[in-house]
Amino acid sequence: MTVPQNDLSVPPIFSAVAIDPDRDPFAAARDMAMDGADPATIVWTPQGDRADCAVILSPDTALTPSLLVTYVVMNAIGDTLGALIPPVIPLAFGWPDRILMNGATVGGLRADWAKPETPDAVPEWMVLGVTLVMRPASDEDAPRLANQTTMVEEGCVELTPVDILESFSRHLLYWMNRWQDESFGPIKAAWLARAAGYGSNTDLETGGDWAGRKLLSLQVDGSVQYSDDGDETTETLEHALRHPTWQNQRPENA
Repeated sequence: MTVPQNDLSVPPIFSAVAIDPDRDPFAAARDMAMDGADPATIVWTPQGDRADCAVILSPDTALTPSLLVTYVVMNAIGDTLGALIPPVIPLAFGWPDRILMNGATVGGLRADWAKPETPDAVPEWMVLGVTLVMRPASDEDAPRLANQTTMVEEGCVELTPVDILESFSRHLLYWMNRWQDESFGPIKAAWLARAAGYGSNTDLETGGDWAGRKLLSLQVDGSVQYSDDGDETTETLEHALRHPTWQNQRPENA
């Protein structure tokens, strides 16, 4: 039996806090943020079935521009997986929070923040969670979500959660620096290059809430315009992130 690794090597700007494998890093990070934990803290759990972590952030702008960090985090995940998984595996993003391999959901993001009193107020804290499912549930009777996959099922047998999370922390620092130095332009371009339903990626996603929609544009405030059966709709990032779409798909036998 493999003993979980409790140390995570991250860039010096971050501090890594390991919690018990039976706890949820996102919930733990949210509690820590509300208690005044330092920003740039990565909360993670050394378990083998998921690569699971959450990052505590301290926004310096109002909520809408602060939420652009979602795209920063997704680009970091994309580059992490792009460097670690076989290059023949199609990798894409399902808006607003899904990570897709071979057109199926392998994990995604969660976000929460201190509710500002006014639209222009700066949130006191923000937490971004990242989850990638490494292998199928050990319980054969556990409900299987439609159009869901795992890292192992896509051939990434040798990868460990530590491999992924350490690489993610380095790519996250890179993309955070680019966001700070070059604004949202490079973030937007990199995200759109992997966006399901956009450009040459129109057929990359086969399930989830995005099925049947065509992504028309990503706005500078993080909202998107999409076409659904010919009807054009604009949806804000704040509204879309209230409930993780990658956790709300139906079981295959539903």
